[in-house]
Amino acid sequence: MATARAKLPPLVLDFDGTLQRDDLSQLALVWLWRTYPLRAIGVVLRGVVLGRPAAKLALQEAAFNHQFMPTLRWNTPLITAARRSGQPLLVATGSPERWVAALLAEAGYTWPVLGTTATSGNFVGKIKAQALIARFGHRGFDYAGNSRADLAVWAACRHAWVVSAKGRLTKRAAKRALIQKVFPA
Repeated sequence: MATARAKLPPLVLDFDGTLQRDDLSQLALVWLWRTYPLRAIGVVLRGVVLGRPAAKLALQEAAFNHQFMPTLRWNTPLITAARRSGQPLLVATGSPERWVAALLAEAGYTWPVLGTTATSGNFVGKIKAQALIARFGHRGFDYAGNSRADLAVWAACRHAWVVSAKGRLTKRAAKRALIQKVFPA
């Protein structure tokens, strides 16, 4: 059995809106605005001046400094299906890598995490696709995502899992990859 599992390509799970139903940066910014409004303004200004990755990392720092660990709404059907697939699981996210790893560990999940860092930049879209291709090869992984930013990743994956897609996203994903599973909103 271990030999069969080793041959399966990894299933890469997006975090925000896919593995868990909320956007971590939005949750953190709302929390920061309610508890420390001046710091929230500083984070927004940092994003304007230094870009989105800097703002995400500033939110992570504020959350860690004040022990803010949001209550997340996990996508239980996706998690169950992912575990049943028998594939190695990995999380790839536009959220800060260290923060997502801490949230997963707190929830009891031990999956590796790739995400936004000071060196990776905003780990979404083409940046995420290129990193996954470098690690697993073109069509060397399956990918579960939920947004337009995931189209670039679906174009590089073997099988697509589409989660909570709105509008024509499922049709657009189908033009880029073989859709294996679709999960409703």
